[in-house]
Amino acid sequence: MNVGDLIRDKELGDVGLIVEIDHLRQDRGWNLLPEPYCIWYDGKLEWHKKDYIEKDCEVVSEGR
Repeated sequence: MNVGDLIRDKELGDVGLIVEIDHLRQDRGWNLLPEPYCIWYDGKLEWHKKDYIEKDCEVVSEGR
């Protein structure tokens, strides 16, 4: 999955847009955060875990 891809939750059908992927994202204490995928969903940005995005979601339309 890549930035710009439109994805859908396989079970719920919710659709979102991948706007950022940062596998080295850190909190202010320099700890790695477990949510590398930033998704534009329902009018807001949300960070999600790699396993959820890569296993429970599917690409509806690939970004260019």
